[in-house]
Amino acid sequence: MGIAKNKNYKIKYLFAIVFYLFSTNYAFSAYEKPYNDYQLDVETDLYDNYDEEVETFYDPFEKFNRKIFNFNISFNKYITEPVGKSYRFVTTKGMRRSIDNVLKNLRSPVILINSILQLDMKNSARTISSFAINSTIGVLGLFNPAKKMEIYNENADFGQTLGKWKVGTGPYLVLPILGPSNFRDGSGILVDKAIDPLDYNILEFGGKKPLVSWKFRWIRTGFYALNISNFVVETFTPLLETSFDPYVMTRNAYLQNRKYKINK
Repeated sequence: MGIAKNKNYKIKYLFAIVFYLFSTNYAFSAYEKPYNDYQLDVETDLYDNYDEEVETFYDPFEKFNRKIFNFNISFNKYITEPVGKSYRFVTTKGMRRSIDNVLKNLRSPVILINSILQLDMKNSARTISSFAINSTIGVLGLFNPAKKMEIYNENADFGQTLGKWKVGTGPYLVLPILGPSNFRDGSGILVDKAIDPLDYNILEFGGKKPLVSWKFRWIRTGFYALNISNFVVETFTPLLETSFDPYVMTRNAYLQNRKYKINK
């Protein structure tokens, strides 16, 4: 009885988040500014055809956001970058690529759930095929034979799903350590974590016991942090050093990237 009550409480909590996002959509949508359409992928090119003078964004908490942004820059300088440089020193490019492949493969359940919620059956099928191939022939995701077979599944998260459902972004936010976000995407992170059967798993897929141990979750989180530290050293920090206003560049690049991924 206690377990059933606990599960029902978790499900109610999950739906409360979704209801909150829909209810706040009307409060913020009138203030949101239009974006220019163009392709951008933050993992490979933080700004492509970037023109910050044309773009305007709903950023009512800019003063506070800038303080958090400066904290994140300091955090990167003294913690993330040293970790990233050490990680790059003890690993080869091939090893880092394999770790990245594994992490992306482990995210397949979340991508599949969100693809289904977005009614994107093509990406759902590609995600299932990619996960099956890379988990077997690719040795648990260390390699990516699905890519060589031209089976490309695209990332999908709950923030994108809400965007497909026409939920507004809400105000721009800078989260401590996590970086750029907004009301919609920030809440989407919590939902993705909640529904991931290999993570927190608020819906308790698999019965009374968790599908994976806490040790696996911590190891996964650790490798994810290493992966992010590598991105910061290799891509993010060099771009900030060439930007006149790193805060504006990061904000505009992030919001345009999210716009493209939702509308493509």
